[in-house]
Amino acid sequence: MTTTALEKRMLDKKDTNALIAVSNDLLNKAQWPRLSINEQRLILYILALVEKKDEDFKRYRISVQELRNAIGTKTKNAYTRFDEATDALMGKIIRWLDPEYEDLIKVTWCCYARLSPGRGFVELEFHPELKPFLLALKGNFTMYELRAVIRLQSHYSLRIYQFLKFNQVIAQRDGRRSVTVSVEWMKQYLDISSDQYKQYGHFKSKVLKLARKDIEEKTDLLFHFVEHKESRKVTHLEFFWSKNPSYDQQELPFKPPVEHQPPPPQASSQHKELPLPADGISSRLQELGFDDWRKIRNRFSDKDWKIAFADLDFEIQRKARSGQHLSNPGGWLRSRMRLSQAGEPYNPSNFYQANRQREQDKKERSAREKTERRNAAKIGRLKEIFEKERDSKLKELISNYTSDQKKAFKTWVENNFPESDFVKPYETDGEPKISYLKLYFIDTVIPEYNDFTRWAEEKKGITIEEESAGGRVTG
Repeated sequence: MTTTALEKRMLDKKDTNALIAVSNDLLNKAQWPRLSINEQRLILYILALVEKKDEDFKRYRISVQELRNAIGTKTKNAYTRFDEATDALMGKIIRWLDPEYEDLIKVTWCCYARLSPGRGFVELEFHPELKPFLLALKGNFTMYELRAVIRLQSHYSLRIYQFLKFNQVIAQRDGRRSVTVSVEWMKQYLDISSDQYKQYGHFKSKVLKLARKDIEEKTDLLFHFVEHKESRKVTHLEFFWSKNPSYDQQELPFKPPVEHQPPPPQASSQHKELPLPADGISSRLQELGFDDWRKIRNRFSDKDWKIAFADLDFEIQRKARSGQHLSNPGGWLRSRMRLSQAGEPYNPSNFYQANRQREQDKKERSAREKTERRNAAKIGRLKEIFEKERDSKLKELISNYTSDQKKAFKTWVENNFPESDFVKPYETDGEPKISYLKLYFIDTVIPEYNDFTRWAEEKKGITIEEESAGGRVTG
């Protein structure tokens, strides 16, 4: 069959609410390879072109101009980027286990690609093995809007968003308000290898926090997570989600042609309530069951609300560590709020304050230890230089030892060392011992090498103060 005989489909620019439907098995049971931002957006575009009635995959055509707008570029090398992206999509493998035989199945995203610079499009076709996950879906699937995901900046943001949307759908059936997974499960789900983000703090800052910011800025969801620990180690994450009140104001990255643009809305004399900023505070209050959230939203500053939520999260974790469950988090927070008068800052619990003090003490102790290690390392390097210079000068002085210095050495010994059976500055042949000769030169010729701190200050301009924990560099 020729290419012209194949049915092709393009995204209607007027359809700003194009939907993506994906089988839950593909979302949760298959391991997605990490995609670059261009690869990810190509996949999302063609997913939006798949229709419910389709019985077979088409060759889906995407406007290059739309793609340029989507990735935020006006450069002329767009086709080079898309060429690289299509190469990658025809090589990156999705893996899942066959449920009947537990065989490992591997397929690539696409089996066909065509780039047409002259006609301004990219054409792609999904691998036929993906049909059960994208065609004729009945019941077991998750749906979301193209505009909710097209601007996401990373693979991690997309996969976490899909994870949240799946659980949001499940929550409509069983009433759940959160979902808890292990840290290891989440890393595997995100295709993070064992040698990446070994420290939980790095995983939190580089993956979870960046994805949360990305999702809250661009999609219909807000979310936060609570850490659950075992023996001080974060082992599980509990995710909470809510509706993003600012999402309805967003638009797809590409703009329809002028002839399709609707006329600007007429100014209305009726007051319309502006959406709340997507800072997560209002949504968290609603999530906790505060029916009067509009009234109390401005009771505290954003900084105090963050302390209040941190106080609540700490209480949840504290209960969990002792095998208990905080049954009414909203009620607990409201009782804490009653302890603060109107206009006063939030008054955190004693447990939270004690924990914050411990963390502050730990932070200060860590900073001191870091400074001490840095000082010790710097002083150690200076001492190496000091000793190297001193030994070099002594070697030169000893090799050029003169008869006048020999007489001066004898006088120096008589003035500094009384006769004793224990003090023997000369060898049996009458020549000075090297150890005593070094002391003589340091004392009389190069006195600056008699005191390390003096040498550091005079020769290097560095002041070293003595401390119980070691020296401290102050200059």
